Amino acid sequence: MKKIRQENEEFRMQITQVREVVQEQNKMLRAEIEEKGVNIRLEIGKDVKEKVSELKRSIEENLLGEIQIEVTKQTDILNREIRHIKLQGQVHEEVIHNLKENVDKEIEKLNGTVEEQSISCIKSSEIGEINFRREIEEVNRKMQNTTEEILRIEENLRQNSREGLTVVPNYIDGGIKFDRNINNIHPEVFVTIVQNKLKNFRVSKKKLIIRNVLTGLPLLWYCNKEIRKI
Repeated sequence: MKKIRQENEEFRMQITQVREVVQEQNKMLRAEIEEKGVNIRLEIGKDVKEKVSELKRSIEENLLGEIQIEVTKQTDILNREIRHIKLQGQVHEEVIHNLKENVDKEIEKLNGTVEEQSISCIKSSEIGEINFRREIEEVNRKMQNTTEEILRIEENLRQNSREGLTVVPNYIDGGIKFDRNINNIHPEVFVTIVQNKLKNFRVSKKKLIIRNVLTGLPLLWYCNKEIRKI
């Protein structure tokens, strides 16, 4: 009996030793796994940062290049239109000046919009390429709409100036009131042509004649314009 107890006690001690060895090996294995995991995470994080930085640089270069190309294209279109208008002699210098100011404002607004969109696109690159492509498509759509609006303004001013040159004498000499319903001429074009026709008159006399030949919304527009000058 005593021998059996002694053997059992030795067996339990062996089991305890085996458990301690296994536990120690488990601790060493976990420590090794954690160390390797930290190194892997550091390597992955470094690789991700490098790829994000590279993507940002690529986005900035491509987007700024597209902006410069579009601005150059719009400037070339404007210069060609102005040269054509001057050669045809169909629009007064003051109307051309107003047209150029309007176009410059549109281009300035376009540049501001594109700059804001480019910043937004660069930030969105960190969360995925799909959002960036959507932003680029929106910028292109706005640029296309702006280009179409510029062309529409130019065409309206040219058309209004051609029509205004033939109808203004009827209003000044014939006592007809201008309400824009006839010939669909913009009041600014009409007033500019009247002022040129009355260039030898005093300023106060010009204003009086203009008020007398305008009626309705054109008269209201002219009065508001004069008030803003005060």
